[in-house]
Amino acid sequence: MHFSDLKVDNLRCVGRLRSVLNPGVNLIVGENGSGKTTFLDALNLTASGRTVNPLNTRDVIKDGSQAARVAVSVDYGNNRTIDVLVVKSKAGTKITIDNKLVKSTSLLAQLIPLICINSEVSSILTSAPLARRTLLDRTMFHVKQDYVASWIEYRRALNQRNGVLRGTRDRSQARFWTERLVGAGLVIDACRKEVIDKINEYLIDGLIHQEFSGISLEYYSGWSGGSLLEELEKDWDKDLDLGYTRLGIHRADARLKVNNKEFTRRFSRGQLKVVATEIMLGLSRFILEKTGLQPVIMVDDIHSELDASMRGSLVEKILRLGGQKFFTAIDDNLHPEIFKKADIVFHVEQEKIYS
Repeated sequence: MHFSDLKVDNLRCVGRLRSVLNPGVNLIVGENGSGKTTFLDALNLTASGRTVNPLNTRDVIKDGSQAARVAVSVDYGNNRTIDVLVVKSKAGTKITIDNKLVKSTSLLAQLIPLICINSEVSSILTSAPLARRTLLDRTMFHVKQDYVASWIEYRRALNQRNGVLRGTRDRSQARFWTERLVGAGLVIDACRKEVIDKINEYLIDGLIHQEFSGISLEYYSGWSGGSLLEELEKDWDKDLDLGYTRLGIHRADARLKVNNKEFTRRFSRGQLKVVATEIMLGLSRFILEKTGLQPVIMVDDIHSELDASMRGSLVEKILRLGGQKFFTAIDDNLHPEIFKKADIVFHVEQEKIYS
């Protein structure tokens, strides 16, 4: 699977872009602020309905324009392609696939798996648990069609149960939603554990494993590990006092450990970036094994916080995965290990892109 023809109109700083993309390694070169990240934003919009970094609608649309449009063709081989169009305006986001309106971005995730590695990738490990839960959930959106239904069911049951806790406080009424919550939650919990297992397989061969043997992500389900239904029933009075449900997969986390000890704060920023990047590569391998689709990998600002040796080793691991890649660089000389492997180079100058 790979992106082929890309058409962009009025996205961020880019007024008009028409490019034929290479199914291999694409290098995007340009000074800071020239529009390199906008190139990646365009692809991310067609795969998720969002830009790489969350932006307000007014920041997505180029000044003086009414809407931003991104159109792309996705080639799956064997003469199978789809055409995706995303339009961002003040009225909202409109997505069509082969001229048919799409109501949920989860369909994009299933059709176009994409992994993004940028300067903020280490925040996966250092930010609040929600970021890690979201990463696991988005990965499962790619590989299991009914996962979205389980996730929606869980959120609905959780909201309804919390409403009972704050409203009627009727335990028998809450029991109905508790059982629905548990049913969907156990499905989600099992899927998340499967993703974590694959990540840990990848970390065993990680670039800093020799220095930090025993590195892994430890998954915490959001309750003690026994029967979720029994624990929720046991904690009814506590939940009633608080007015919300304390236990469940909405409180889950994945914590970085070395030899079963919390270790995130002991890593340097560069080490965290390497570990976080390898987690993303582990997710890419998981998606490939489950779907047969090699995710497109976008790498923005790989050089920051890494020395030349580590950067070279990391780039080599990314390239070995195969499939379509997009790298950004300030100039050709900064990343010789990428430039030598690039199948096509795009130069971004004054908000215009040349190949």
